[in-house]
Amino acid sequence: MDIDHNNERSLDRLANTLKSGHMVLFITGAGLSVASGISTYRSETTSIWSNFIYEWGTRKKFYEDPLVWYNKFWLRTHEKIEYFQAKPNEGHHAIARLSHRCKIKVVTQNIDRLHVKTSLLESNLVEVHGRLGLYKCVNTGDLHKKGRKKKNPINTVCPYAIDKNICTIDITKYEPKQGTNFEDGSLEIQEVPRCPGCNDPALPQALLFDEKYTSHDFYQWHRVLNWIQRSAAIVFIGTSFSVGVTQEAVLVCAAQGKDMYNFNVRVEDEVSELKDMYHIIGKADVMIPMLDKKLVNNNNRPRMYYHPTSDECMDVQMEYMDKVEPYVD
Repeated sequence: MDIDHNNERSLDRLANTLKSGHMVLFITGAGLSVASGISTYRSETTSIWSNFIYEWGTRKKFYEDPLVWYNKFWLRTHEKIEYFQAKPNEGHHAIARLSHRCKIKVVTQNIDRLHVKTSLLESNLVEVHGRLGLYKCVNTGDLHKKGRKKKNPINTVCPYAIDKNICTIDITKYEPKQGTNFEDGSLEIQEVPRCPGCNDPALPQALLFDEKYTSHDFYQWHRVLNWIQRSAAIVFIGTSFSVGVTQEAVLVCAAQGKDMYNFNVRVEDEVSELKDMYHIIGKADVMIPMLDKKLVNNNNRPRMYYHPTSDECMDVQMEYMDKVEPYVD
């Protein structure tokens, strides 16, 4: 495959930074998962985003009627069979391979779990917008919300609302309304998922538009900020630069003069004029493997550039052996 000269120069520059042993942060967005069959939020007029996700993707809307929220919004947009059947594409696997060769960290805006299904160690990953299949409690101590159980003491915050994950809920196993089912995308449930700790309504473990990154420990916002500050460069993959984590990263890079790399199918207006932004235009599942190949085949032989510290080696070997994905040229 021919590659644009600008892309080639940018890939070479990034490869040299990765070879240096400095930490590089990868921030991935919806564009990375397109090749896995998952639609993006913002890129096309037919996408989920253009319909009603912004209006309904809030805790405020959930409180109005939790059951309606699940049936009209969540089950129509996220808890769908294509999400559960999706598999990591070559872009995901290339990032995972790079993580074993170079010192990289990954922050993903995607809740699709696809990074987790690769050989990328979870110690090098933050799912800053949540993870499909996990849930959280709404009990933050307010009794006036619809669906709250009055037996809960005032001002008692459930740990599942702030620092624990609910992993025992499988909404696809709930009794469906007659004539609906998960397989054809028509599923409607008859009761709201509830917290095992306090029996209040449970929300999906996903950052909603009116929630903060610090609202739950799962989002590891303090860790993300640390990685942004420590990184020698930041690589953005398939993102529209319209959410808090990308905006924070761009601001820090601009202030500190760090290199930024934008792997995308187009150059977004928000970053088109940024001084230190290098644009690699093309599909993520094509361009990221090219970067990986540059590092593997340097001087016509595979090389390892990154050797983790003793602290980073803790528990890594077993996790890697369980998840390793072989390199395919």
